Amino acid sequence: MPGTNAQLSLPASDTVYFRNASNHAYKQTLVTPGRLSPPSAYTIDYINEKTNENIPSTVEYATSSDMTGAVTGSSAKITVTPGQNLYFRTKATGSAFASSSIELTVPQKPAVPAFTVDVNTFYTSQIISSAYEYSTDLSNWITGSNASVAMNPGTTKYFRVKASASTFESDHQTLTAPAVDPPVYSIDFINQRTNENISIQDEFSYNQSSWSSGTGEKISLTPVSTIYFRKKADHSK
Repeated sequence: MPGTNAQLSLPASDTVYFRNASNHAYKQTLVTPGRLSPPSAYTIDYINEKTNENIPSTVEYATSSDMTGAVTGSSAKITVTPGQNLYFRTKATGSAFASSSIELTVPQKPAVPAFTVDVNTFYTSQIISSAYEYSTDLSNWITGSNASVAMNPGTTKYFRVKASASTFESDHQTLTAPAVDPPVYSIDFINQRTNENISIQDEFSYNQSSWSSGTGEKISLTPVSTIYFRKKADHSK
């Protein structure tokens, strides 16, 4: 094959022969070396969404199998994005070809939870196992304790699958308990009692510390006193 005054692509582990085109008198044999060995397999730190291993400067990585836009390692762990595989290879040197690439398969996040509120009890309808965690502010997360979680009327909690040694954390679910109107009672001044029967779904207190359940009957009232009423389903957060 005659030369074209252009560079010639060279395969690894091969031999290429050159000669003078005019008289075939001068010959050169060019032996190309094999590729460098690929790096050892990398693994995922699912909790921190990084590689478990530092990526040295002798290795480059990319998100495409053809290594387009490859980035050189900086002797630090790198971020992994759920669902986006990574490819690694040993970088070429002045005397050796780059290695073949290895693939790190990065799985997707788990499905978002789908918990619901039991409006009769104002707890979650489902048991929240230790595989999940919840929060009121997206910062301080509490691991489930294999029990339902209290949901005060009108409040919001966030739930997600916990990260583990083999899975990422999920995106969070936003769960809001419906608001409940407070009970309303009035005074029968003649008989010194409430006008209404106190529902068994409500409770009352004279000090907001000790609460009594309604019995479906009116309660006596003492002049110059204050009584507090609330729905019984109001749990501490």
